Amino acid sequence: MTAASHYDTLKVARNAPPEVIYEAYKALAQKYHPDKNLNNPEASTMMQNVNAAYTVLSDVQKRQTHDAWLRQQDQPVRALTAQEREIQAQADKAAADAAVWTALAAKAAKEVKTAKERAADAANKAKSGGASWAAWAAQAAKALEEELKKAAAAEAKAREELEKVAAIERKSGIRGGAASAVTHYDTLKIARGAPVEVVRAAYKALAQKYNTADGLASAEAVRSIQAINVAYKILSDAKKRAEYDSLTYVPERPSASHSPSQPQAPVTREPTVREREFQARADKAAALAAAAIAWADKAGAEEKEATAKAEEAARKAQEAKTAKAKDVAVWTAWAAKMAVEAKEAKARAEKAAATAKEEKWKSDRAEADNNKVKRMAADEAAAQGQGK
Repeated sequence: MTAASHYDTLKVARNAPPEVIYEAYKALAQKYHPDKNLNNPEASTMMQNVNAAYTVLSDVQKRQTHDAWLRQQDQPVRALTAQEREIQAQADKAAADAAVWTALAAKAAKEVKTAKERAADAANKAKSGGASWAAWAAQAAKALEEELKKAAAAEAKAREELEKVAAIERKSGIRGGAASAVTHYDTLKIARGAPVEVVRAAYKALAQKYNTADGLASAEAVRSIQAINVAYKILSDAKKRAEYDSLTYVPERPSASHSPSQPQAPVTREPTVREREFQARADKAAALAAAAIAWADKAGAEEKEATAKAEEAARKAQEAKTAKAKDVAVWTAWAAKMAVEAKEAKARAEKAAATAKEEKWKSDRAEADNNKVKRMAADEAAAQGQGK
């Protein structure tokens, strides 16, 4: 069981460097500043907690004392059983595979971008050129199609491996890749629930840290820069972050009561086991719904793009036919191909929209059940209090 801490208040990881702690403090201090939150007692309390947390974590000795207190609060880690070690090995392998495929997917995305630029350039030259330019445009289009397939395959494989990691943890509570930072939150040294202000602050601090003249000479620093860039790109985008969270979902574990010597926001009542269970379900359903909606939006945009390309290809084919051009067959074939792709994109968009609708319904249902359980627990606690 992990105790609540000043790290939780600033939404940073326990191993966060001073630069990240400072930037996170500045971001939250601006967010909860009294001038921006007039007549808001909750913001005033948060501001007090943020100040108290930074006072401790910015002081080396106070931070060491706080860390020692946290170690006392945390339950000692027992040795894993043989079965758990086997599961841990599976989780570690899945996490490592996920990291590899994620990197390959990112590389494939860059290749797709380059192929798109080449195909667009070839298409523009084909408009004013002859058969040779048309042939080159067709070749560039084919190359783009191949890169798109590679990118889609890499992305699908990365999602598959991430889902394996998440499935293992949901079933066993064992996390893959424990020996190294395997999530974007770990990379930026922040907590999973960190607001976007802290995400930006942590990225800024780490980017400045690694982008020094000495740091750039280090291969490790270059890899770190690449990692934080990828992490920031995902976590600073609400839709991408929701999708990522749905794939790397980690159920929240209950926290120990906070020590009076460690300032925190007041806690009115410890949630029951049933409340935590339903809250976890609601959080997971909300994340899955957000991811499904994001994919539906993406599929809808792809459908519009495919439809526009099909219409343009059909127009070009008609123009070539009217002008009795030599390359009419090429344009006709291209138009037919674009029409097929538009039809497929429409089917994917409809399926994604249906999935998003279903996940949103599940999320609403889970949230309603969660609120119901909370009300029942609160009523029961109040009744017990009156009985005393």
